[in-house]
Amino acid sequence: MSLIQNDHVRKQYVMGGETIRALDDVSLEIEQGEFVAIMASPIECI
Repeated sequence: MSLIQNDHVRKQYVMGGETIRALDDVSLEIEQGEFVAIMASPIECI
C-alpha cells in the first residue's frame, strides 16, 4: 500500500496570452520508508 499516491496530475498557468504547463500527466507513488526530494527551478530560469 502506498503512503502517498498521485495519479495523472496536471497544472497550467496562463501568463499573458500563453498557457504554461507546469505539470502534465505526472504520477507519483511513495512507499512507507522511502525518502524523497522534489526539486524545481523558478520559472525565470526556464
